[in-house]
Amino acid sequence: MNRVAIKPTGTSQENLRCGPYIFAVIIFTLIIVAFFDPIFNSASSSLFIAGLMLGLALVGLRRNLEMANHKKQQWRELSQRTKLDCQVGGAFLGYPVYLEGFYRNRPTLVANNTDKGIFQIPATRIEVGLTNANNASLRLRGPYPTVPTDRADEVVHEILSASRLKEVSTDKRRFYVGASYVHLTTNLFSFDNVRDKLNKLQQPVSIVLDRQKLYFEHPGIIYDTDYLCLLLDLLNDLAAAIERTANTRLMLAAGSR
Repeated sequence: MNRVAIKPTGTSQENLRCGPYIFAVIIFTLIIVAFFDPIFNSASSSLFIAGLMLGLALVGLRRNLEMANHKKQQWRELSQRTKLDCQVGGAFLGYPVYLEGFYRNRPTLVANNTDKGIFQIPATRIEVGLTNANNASLRLRGPYPTVPTDRADEVVHEILSASRLKEVSTDKRRFYVGASYVHLTTNLFSFDNVRDKLNKLQQPVSIVLDRQKLYFEHPGIIYDTDYLCLLLDLLNDLAAAIERTANTRLMLAAGSR
């Protein structure tokens, strides 16, 4: 898989969206008016200011539209392979691009959070629906090296441990898992397909089960089709494992009555 297709976190061209851009234009114009108020006191000056604001806003809209077309092109192969529809949001939202539909018979959404504003750390988000029969909750972070390699790793370990997440080690990597039911924490890693895909993650991720949906966040903007398919399959396998574990628990509870 091509690691270059995962753009590093930090400031990038994709961070600047239409809403924040227009807000910045307005602030910039107000600053001009504040400093040069004695000059801008005629009708022609007011028209100049309005034209300046409109021009800068149109430049931002055009730029965001170009970025949206770029994203659509990058995600075209993924859309074809997964049968997810590529959607583009409205102009005021900055033309956010996302994939939506059903993958392996589950409602699925693929997007990135840079569409929300200039202060968002670039990340790829995936949401997958499932049947959460007993309303379980789950938090999963990782993978991290089994043995902390530096002080930063030690800090991560301390923070996650303080969050009451249980450490689970697999194949020289470790994860931190917390769930509303103990058996869910321990059983997930007993499924080979889930464990194998978790070990193929290229960076630490966040996975949260909340009600009838799995929320997944991966650092960076990912365009690598093979890797994105791996992530989608991971979440679907994880959803199936959660459903299977929940059904087993319900059957055991019914049998004990």
